[in-house]
Amino acid sequence: MRSLLFALLAVAVLHTAAHAQSCCSPSLTPSGAIAHHALRGGQWQAGLFTQHIALAGGRRGTESIPYPNERESDAQTLAGIVRAGVADWFSASVLVPFVWRERSDVLSDGTRVFRSSSGLGDVATMGYVRLLRPLQPREWTAGAGVKWATGESRAEDETGELPQELQPGTGANDLLLTTLYTEGLGSFTLNGGVTWRLTGILEKIDVFPGTGEEIERTYQFGNELLYGVSGAWTPDFRLGLELGVRGRHAQPDRETALHPDGTTGEIETLPSTGGEWIWLTPLLRYATPGGGLTASLTGLFPIYENLIGTQLSTEPGVQFSLEASF
Repeated sequence: MRSLLFALLAVAVLHTAAHAQSCCSPSLTPSGAIAHHALRGGQWQAGLFTQHIALAGGRRGTESIPYPNERESDAQTLAGIVRAGVADWFSASVLVPFVWRERSDVLSDGTRVFRSSSGLGDVATMGYVRLLRPLQPREWTAGAGVKWATGESRAEDETGELPQELQPGTGANDLLLTTLYTEGLGSFTLNGGVTWRLTGILEKIDVFPGTGEEIERTYQFGNELLYGVSGAWTPDFRLGLELGVRGRHAQPDRETALHPDGTTGEIETLPSTGGEWIWLTPLLRYATPGGGLTASLTGLFPIYENLIGTQLSTEPGVQFSLEASF
């Protein structure tokens, strides 16, 4: 049996961290596309995943504060996804993202300045192993893969090189680990999943403006843990209601210190990066008779943020998905 799944997540305001992590993580590898059950042998799935991240307002720890320069940041990701069931216990997937990023700041004279980038992001490849037999009412899958440094990490605009948060890629190969468990209880389903992203190191060469000397430096986004639990009710296999909680824990970023004289020092932990985020995620799902077309609408309501230093804050969002099966 072969099937083709075309998934369009048309609107997704998935607010995440801020500052250096505001755009690059995890939008290059959307967790909703990474955490997935293994397919059965001979099955195929293909689709598109769109995601929009928007940040505004300031936060320090759990307290809301005015943010300097009225900064706003947003990012969009359009990812093509292909999954293949190699055997009944193993499947593989490839995710190819295209990203658009923009940040704006209000200057002292009241002028708002925009900086942006777009292009191919970091491609991710994954393998999934089924840990339980593919029988209802329960299913358990573990996956592992790599986010490859395929996206541009030294992009420039007319004013010079863009900050790290606006680059289409992170410039590093990251290890991705995920597990997903589903327990069926009649018309009720319990779901739980965890995804780890263990980041690699971006090695780059900067030119010191004072002397023109080349300087070797490193940058590393903080490791992150994405997790979620939900309960779903599907009374007639067409209408489904779900209530869940999603969370993200990110460690601070690290960078080689650059001294005023152009020399470099030890690896430093960057302030105002990393933290903890939790969202409440109610979901409404509808499937046409036969399951050929499924639409889902998810609300994303931040209920807890504890950010390191001063960072941009999150706002309520919405996610919409449309899936067609053949």
